[in-house]
Amino acid sequence: MSSLELKKYIDYIAKDKGDGDIFYTHSTSKTIRMGCLDGKVFLEEVSSKETSGYGVRIFKEGRTGFSFGNKTDEESVLQTIDYAEQASQLGEPLAVELPRNEGKQEESAKSERDLNEILETISEIFLSKGVKKFEATAGIETSFWQLVNTAGTDVTSSESGYSVVVMPVVSGEGENANYWFSVTNDPQTLDLNEIVLRSLNRAYSSLDGKSMSFKGLPVVFDSLEWAELLGFLLDSFGGKNVERQKSCFSGKVGQRVLSEHLSLKLENSHPKVLGKYFFDHEGVSVKPAFLLKDGTFVEPYYGLAAAAEFGKEPTGVGHRFSFRTQPNDVPFICHVQVQGLPSLDSLDKYLLVTSLKGIHSGLNAVSGAFSIGADGTLVSGAERVPLSGITLSGNIWDVLNNIIAATPEEEAVPSSTWLVSPLVALDGITVTG
Repeated sequence: MSSLELKKYIDYIAKDKGDGDIFYTHSTSKTIRMGCLDGKVFLEEVSSKETSGYGVRIFKEGRTGFSFGNKTDEESVLQTIDYAEQASQLGEPLAVELPRNEGKQEESAKSERDLNEILETISEIFLSKGVKKFEATAGIETSFWQLVNTAGTDVTSSESGYSVVVMPVVSGEGENANYWFSVTNDPQTLDLNEIVLRSLNRAYSSLDGKSMSFKGLPVVFDSLEWAELLGFLLDSFGGKNVERQKSCFSGKVGQRVLSEHLSLKLENSHPKVLGKYFFDHEGVSVKPAFLLKDGTFVEPYYGLAAAAEFGKEPTGVGHRFSFRTQPNDVPFICHVQVQGLPSLDSLDKYLLVTSLKGIHSGLNAVSGAFSIGADGTLVSGAERVPLSGITLSGNIWDVLNNIIAATPEEEAVPSSTWLVSPLVALDGITVTG
């Protein structure tokens, strides 16, 4: 669907339907997956995909209706608009004020690299290390989206990037698997040796692990597990939960709630993050803002609907995971800043967690109580003791008041929200075998 066509349909909405917006997406991807069993490398799958479609929202008499489609002929688009208008009759009254912004955000690939060459190199590295069982996937994706609305917004975004995922299976008395991945828009800079090494370190970390109990032992979550944990907790800073008394931070704006060494900042770009996020998927400008500053709760984040409901300014967190869905309030980049603490190297010993189990069922983000399964390794100087089948328990909000060390380096992990953070050591977690 061209930009001119989108503007034609948004003019039609403005004239005959009321306020509204149209969100159009188009993406192409190619993925190759290789496997290896008993040292024999083989091609598992080659797939290419192209998807496009649009979501339409109609705001009529304070009510929101939504519909979507992927057929771009005029009859189909007008029918989708009509369906959205009909759906608005069932929506809850809410006076959403549409933003007016114009702009482009682009993140093109800085180099090219053959996917087969990437996978062949990874296979050679694994085999040279004696690893005879593994999977490796390499892909490239190009995505584009455009948002227009009846207030005059016209925002476009395009992005191209490469991804690599590796998962070795290592052997001892038994077997153990783990993974590592990387995304970049400059594939010539991919350090494939480092990617393989990280995956192997994670796989060996709990191979033939013991089940042990500790109290008073600092716990460090590896980057992927730390991102999973904080991603789950980020909803606690959302305006809907804070305003509706469904967050432990309700009524605590301006109060110190977590460690004074910890800050959380929403960003619209970061050197370690693939992509720019100057506008969200509702056309709102994404401006850097602290959720937490030196442990003090500064402000929640709000999407358009939440901002309208509670009389606040939208933060720029309207996040559509598909043209088939309405926006969710999900930040694009969360930067975890830790200051004034010693390095992890200063600790005599700590538990490095490289796998989590049952985080969604075992952690209550409101009360903070958690009991979740984990695997990892006991780090004691140069010694590494594999651990598996352990349980981590405590209160996560108390734990995040007891950050005792951090790495100077930061890593960026993509998920529903990009998390940029150092590794941190946490006190107050009980470890039982």
